[in-house]
This record gives sequence, structure tokens and C-alpha cells, in this order.
Amino acid sequence: YCRNLSRRYADQAEAELRVAIAAAPNEPVAYNNLADLLLEEGRTTEAKSLIEQALSLSPRNRGPYLDTLGWALYLLGAHGQALTRLDEAVALEPTPTRLYHRALVYAALGQVPRARRDLDEARTYNPDPALAHKIRRALDELLGEYRSPSAPPM
Repeated sequence: YCRNLSRRYADQAEAELRVAIAAAPNEPVAYNNLADLLLEEGRTTEAKSLIEQALSLSPRNRGPYLDTLGWALYLLGAHGQALTRLDEAVALEPTPTRLYHRALVYAALGQVPRARRDLDEARTYNPDPALAHKIRRALDELLGEYRSPSAPPM
């Protein structure tokens, strides 16, 4: 039941965001919001296209858009490009979400100390409970995956 309800809300949100884009095609916010929604649904290529459209509109606050693009690139496996965009987003404003996203890219690139540093920093911002849980899981995975069997717990 919950899955059907969530699907219905996602479909409704997608339809409303597409109406918003049609009504104001030069406003980047709806593009970014729709891209976020599509990323949640695994529609990564479509989301990347939308966020590139949003960035082409030269939004004043580029940080959220760069974060969304970086996350899409990460999900597409383009880790080097993802890191570039997420570095830009974090430089503009280091939010817990941006740090979390960049940490996962660092981990994918084998840069575990940097990943851990970003995850530790993200926790200092008191992220919302859902993100805090993701951060804790990512830290646990990093520590479990990269700690040798003889290494003491951190």
C-alpha cells in the first residue's frame, strides 16, 4: 500500500513540476526539483539533462544545481566529473547533503580519508534524521570496508 501511495505522490509531483517548467521555462528551480525527484526514481540520464538545462539558465545560487549535477554524475559512474561539480558546490556552501554526496564520490575514487573527513564534517551540521542515518551508514561501511582485520576499531 505504501509503495503505491508513494508512487502516486511521485507521479503527481512529477506532473506538477512539469507544469511549472512549462509555465516558467526560464526559472531553474523546478528543473532542479524535478531532477531530484527523477534521481530518486533511478531516472538518472533524464535528471542530468534537466539539471544541465537549469544550469544553462544561470541561476544566482548555483550550489544546489551543482550538487544535483554532481550527484547525477556520480550515479552515472562519472566520478571525476562528479567530484569537480561537488567541489564547486561545497566551495559555495558546505551543506551536509553536499558533503555526503562528495564523500561517496571520494569513496568511489578510493580516497577514503577524504571521504571520512567529509562525512565527519557533514555530521557537525546536525543534518535531518534521514540524512544523519545515511551518513552513519556510509561511515560504518567505510570503516568496515577499509579497516584491516587486525586494525583496532576507530
